[in-house]
Amino acid sequence: MKVEILRLFILMWSIVFGVYYCVGTHGIFAIHGLQQMNKQLQLEIEVLTGRVTHLKESIDSWERESFLKEQLAREQLQLAYPGDTVYYL
Repeated sequence: MKVEILRLFILMWSIVFGVYYCVGTHGIFAIHGLQQMNKQLQLEIEVLTGRVTHLKESIDSWERESFLKEQLAREQLQLAYPGDTVYYL
């Protein structure tokens, strides 16, 4: 009788441990989901790092070339020097 109770207890403990090991808060499924999220975030970091690099290059070219400033002022802000004639197409 005691042996059967002990076997039943070990069986129940094994089932509870197995379920918790698979679907618990720190189980295999949770770890797998976190690994997938980590991969996705790493890709997003790479994309954002590329955008930051591109923006830094744009800022550098903006600071080096005064033509870009004038082009921006004329095309996007629709500014002109005094005495210039502006034609809209």
